[in-house]
Amino acid sequence: MPELFDDTNVERKYCFDISTTSSDGTAKKDTIELNVLGWEKVSGDIVWKGAHVLASQLAQAGVDGVKGKSVLELGAGSGLLGMLAAKLGGHAVITDGDEREMPTLQENAANFEDGLQL
Repeated sequence: MPELFDDTNVERKYCFDISTTSSDGTAKKDTIELNVLGWEKVSGDIVWKGAHVLASQLAQAGVDGVKGKSVLELGAGSGLLGMLAAKLGGHAVITDGDEREMPTLQENAANFEDGLQL
């Protein structure tokens, strides 16, 4: 059985299509791209399958559903959900109880320019 945790970080690009409303009320489509570091899980990805589902829900809510909201991601792993929430205008805080995740979270936060806190 493969190790659940591997110290080798890989980078993945995640793209999310979102809808926004301009100041004149016109609907607009946009794409958010996030480069995320993490360790490869048994499934071959760096985020859990449930995070993909939640990320889709956040993207569906779009800027109008997240902007100005407080978002706390517990068990963040690589921090994908917190990064997406911050990119959508939320006030995101990410954390993980596994100390092995913290260096990766810190590196992702340092590489991220949109108000992500650890």
